[in-house]
Amino acid sequence: MKILLAWELGSNFGHLVRHIPIALRLREDGHQPVFAVADTRIAETLLTPHGFRFLQAPTVHNKPQPPVPPANYGELLLAEGFGDPVALTGRVRAWLTLFEIVQPDALLLDHAPTALLAARLAGLSRTVFGTGFEIPPERTPYPCFRVWESIPAERLANSDRRALANINAVCKIHGQPEQGTLHELFQGARKALVTLPELDHYGERPGERYFGPIYAALGGAKVAWPAGDGKRILAYLRADVPGFEAMVNALVAQAGPAILVVPNAPAAWIARHANARLAIHADLVEIKPLLKDCALGVSYGGSGTLSQFLLAGIPQVVMPKNAEQYLGGKRIQDADAGLLIGRERDGSSIARTINRALADPGYRKASQFVAERYATYCSTTSVHAVARLLAGL
Repeated sequence: MKILLAWELGSNFGHLVRHIPIALRLREDGHQPVFAVADTRIAETLLTPHGFRFLQAPTVHNKPQPPVPPANYGELLLAEGFGDPVALTGRVRAWLTLFEIVQPDALLLDHAPTALLAARLAGLSRTVFGTGFEIPPERTPYPCFRVWESIPAERLANSDRRALANINAVCKIHGQPEQGTLHELFQGARKALVTLPELDHYGERPGERYFGPIYAALGGAKVAWPAGDGKRILAYLRADVPGFEAMVNALVAQAGPAILVVPNAPAAWIARHANARLAIHADLVEIKPLLKDCALGVSYGGSGTLSQFLLAGIPQVVMPKNAEQYLGGKRIQDADAGLLIGRERDGSSIARTINRALADPGYRKASQFVAERYATYCSTTSVHAVARLLAGL
């Protein structure tokens, strides 16, 4: 079988990182994986070393800035091109043309709603693949993910109706039945929730099958903890996260050893902040060997990082940038496995949060409780299960 792995929305390495083990398994099973990617630079870095072929996915250009941040999946669709019926029609045609070129027997769709719509119109076998945020629960209207705000229910319903109307306009053009609800976009697709129920952004869904998080071995440098006594902190952050500098200063002030990974951090910046107790790395590092001696994990709330810390029984401090990361951090906090940093991001409040997470043994106890529940979990088993699902087995 020729299988197209399509990634449309989202940024950074996370999407392709979880695709690679699936694609490798598919190739081992005699299938032919081909990728359509949102970011060819990331694809060149991650896919080319494995010999995978890839194409540029049809993407949205000149997106208008929404008047308010999206508050549910319907509004996310509107912000990502579903609010412009002409542009949506053109992008669906582009995906249909891409399907004609590739001639896939099946599709694995990662945060790829336009590709999902096109695949439905083309009658192709399709599997949606992702976290709880990327595969929202089937509700009308879609639930609000800006849970810290009071969003009127009518606003959410109106947004879903707008997105649905534009989808149905495309369906009409292609002579296909209209959808009755927005969540019917996912109808007819197999579903692979590659997360833990404890980390489902919308909360655990009774009756759903959770395949568990999937990781790829990306290599990365083998690094050692800085010398010194005290509780060790492993932090993975990005410089564009609000409060970043305050967090770095809080890590600099910690008495114990710490490792901070900041992708693409300039050498001069690293030289200004690193010290004998704080090692800063701008490139990938091997995280797994560091987890055994780690007392606290700090991140901006990427699903892969959250799950690695949680499965290792490590309490966390999460400082999110967007709503998806906020929900992930809130799930950690709701499980008493760590703390979520909200709007207060000055140095003193961040330092207090870190110290509280280190000092209270309850956070480690709750994290280890979850880790023990999944003591036999193996990402490879999940890879095989998703590959079989995709092949219709």
